[in-house]
Amino acid sequence: MTSPLDDARARLDALDRAMLDLLAERTRITDALREWKLAHALPLRDRDRERAMLDARRVLATELGVSPWLAEAVTRAVLASVRGYTDDERAFFTGSDLPAAHGEHRAREVLDGARRVARDEEVVFDADAAEGRERVDE
Repeated sequence: MTSPLDDARARLDALDRAMLDLLAERTRITDALREWKLAHALPLRDRDRERAMLDARRVLATELGVSPWLAEAVTRAVLASVRGYTDDERAFFTGSDLPAAHGEHRAREVLDGARRVARDEEVVFDADAAEGRERVDE
C-alpha cells in the first residue's frame, strides 16, 4: 500500500513526463516550421504572433485557475528556447559568429525570470530586456 504522499508524487511525476512529451512534440513542430520558413525566405521570428500568444496564454491561464504570470513566464521560456535555437541556425546560414551557447544562455535568462515570478507573482520578467529589467503588470 502506498501513502497519499507517494501517490501524489507519482501523479506529479506523470504530469512532468506529459509536459516533457508535449515540449518534445512542440519542438518537432517548430523545427519543421523553421525549415519551412528558411526554405521560403521568411523571417524566423514573428513578434506580433508572440504577443498574441502571450495574451492568449494569460487569458487561458486565468480561465483555468492558473496564475497568468506563471503562464506568461513559461510561454516566454519556451519561446526563448526556440528563438535561441533559431538564432544559432541563422548564424549557420549567414556565417555570423553568434556563440553556439546563445540559445541556452537566453533560455537561462528567461528561466531566472520565471523563478522570480514564482516567488512574487506581481513581478514579471521581461524577456526582451537585455538586462533582465522587471515590470509590474496590473
